[in-house]
Amino acid sequence: MDRRTALGVVLLVAGVALALLTGEGAWRVPVVAALTVPGAYLALGRHLGGNSAPHPPADPPVVVLDPVVTGCWTAVNSPTTRVPSHGTHGYAQTWAVDLLVDGDLTAPGGAFGRPDGFASFGAPVRSAVDGVVVTAADGQRDHRTRRGVLGTGYLVAESLVRVLGGMTRVTGNHVVVRAEPSPAPGTDVHVAVCHLRRGSVAVEPGQRVRAGDELGRCGNSGNTTQPHVHLQAMTGPDPRRSTGLPFRVRTAHGDVDLPPTGESLTF
Repeated sequence: MDRRTALGVVLLVAGVALALLTGEGAWRVPVVAALTVPGAYLALGRHLGGNSAPHPPADPPVVVLDPVVTGCWTAVNSPTTRVPSHGTHGYAQTWAVDLLVDGDLTAPGGAFGRPDGFASFGAPVRSAVDGVVVTAADGQRDHRTRRGVLGTGYLVAESLVRVLGGMTRVTGNHVVVRAEPSPAPGTDVHVAVCHLRRGSVAVEPGQRVRAGDELGRCGNSGNTTQPHVHLQAMTGPDPRRSTGLPFRVRTAHGDVDLPPTGESLTF
């Protein structure tokens, strides 16, 4: 067993142990997901044609993105808290973030609640840049939530199955936009938004968009615990062959860093 696979197994075991041995808490689901999802990538990704991109450079350019959502949203798996934010550089997730409407993280709903019971579900998701759509994937269902001990345990097993099914089973319905012009001269910049609601993707490959144009709606497709928007910037259109890029967000008060995990920001 090589180091990558061994680390993946350790993360998976740690995630399962945490899910089974700890009590309820708002922190628990995102932490367990942060352990088990990259664990699955590391343990199985190499055998499934996973990420083949080089490690991110030591001093990558920081890009500034327009908000992809509006209102007050909570950050989970934030790169302001740790890097790599999702526990892996794989699939260009080094500086990715998950965003939920403020209050959704602790909202009631049970282990397998309906996604439409959360404020995030159906919220408009907009382009962070001017550019051209290079990927627009739709059609995957919005499944029920995966929360609490039972839901998290189910998510662990489901994550392995999704990795076996390929990258799009993890990202769910998603859109990737190539920034034109690039906000980091000399570097190709692509922005991905994932886990969109089935039937909501409003663009198609080759279509030009402006920052603020609606790309789709927040959903619960792919590898998710509950409705949220996964946002990342990267060097290419395919996360498996790209490296992540750090970013800040443009607001009415200037360009700001993402809030730490568990904290909120009004966009």
